[in-house]
Amino acid sequence: MPILEALAVVVTLAAVYLTTRQNVWCWPLSMVSVTLYSLVFFQAKLYADMGLQALYFGLAIYGWWAWRHGGDSHGELQVSLLSKGARVGLVALGAVAGIALGQALSRLTDASLPFMDSTLTSFSIVGQWMQTRKLLEAWLVWLAVDVFYVGMFLYKGLYPTAGLYAIFLYLAALGFVQWRRSMDPSGSTAQAWEVGLIRVVVTGSECTGKTTLARALADHYRVAMVPEYVRRFVSEKGAAPERSDLEAIARGQIELEDEAAAHAGRLVVLDTDLLSTVIYGRHYYGDCPRWIEETHRRRIADLYLLADIDVPWVVDGDQRDQPDRREEMQGLFSRALVGVGASVIDLRGSRAQRLEIAAAAIDELLSGSR
Repeated sequence: MPILEALAVVVTLAAVYLTTRQNVWCWPLSMVSVTLYSLVFFQAKLYADMGLQALYFGLAIYGWWAWRHGGDSHGELQVSLLSKGARVGLVALGAVAGIALGQALSRLTDASLPFMDSTLTSFSIVGQWMQTRKLLEAWLVWLAVDVFYVGMFLYKGLYPTAGLYAIFLYLAALGFVQWRRSMDPSGSTAQAWEVGLIRVVVTGSECTGKTTLARALADHYRVAMVPEYVRRFVSEKGAAPERSDLEAIARGQIELEDEAAAHAGRLVVLDTDLLSTVIYGRHYYGDCPRWIEETHRRRIADLYLLADIDVPWVVDGDQRDQPDRREEMQGLFSRALVGVGASVIDLRGSRAQRLEIAAAAIDELLSGSR
């Protein structure tokens, strides 16, 4: 295996894998990859693919910027879908461009396989552009393109590159699954919620006795209590969370909720839910990834117990800060719950009083579900 081609294979594999993980460093690595492959394709007289690498380089620069600043309010770009009209338009554009480029190469150069090379080139451009915009269908384009690329590279004797594109087929399937999951990671227990599971969430500002009350309610009803995932996350990280941690925190919370729901009977008690991730994302960083907000709205609980701030503040390391802003944060929780039309009970007073009010509300829910 030529050293240049082998190096191109390794770097490209790494770049594509990072793309499946939505890691923004896939783009600078892609710049290195396309530079190496431009030399490989020049030697193989695949001029359309050689020229494609120059365009890829420019798209990599754009993709690097777009993934970081091309989303809502110039924030992180989220995975989305094309409209039906755009899908038809891009397929037509790829086909027409492939035919036109194939004609030019067959007449003006000694290009090998000019029409296949050109058609794959044009649809690769379409797929790469879609990837810079985090359009889910990009992976479907790559699945189709890579099948033909494997055959073409085998025919040209570029066996390491043919093997690389065979691996690309697997990575394209993986990328589709991973990106689709990031659009709607709630998944597994949505059906369980529709068939009678009652979910009660204890929520509110920091240091309002939420965890204590949630445990007491779970013990009272002898049901599962879903802990607040961010506490585990901060403990393992050993530092306060950053904006880049929001998606990991949200997915961790969803997994805990889904696991508990899968084994629950009629009731499950949650020590906060995605609402906290949304509110703290907006408060600390100015926004929250769109998919988290959308997923929260699809997972509204049957009852929210909003714990008031009429209890003393207790220091808890990196888990809590800003004791002077509890009233402001409490207002954010209250308004957010009203905004999504949630059923809310305000809890004030002593621990015993809160437990009594909460249990009465839950008893009413349970009696109504029989």
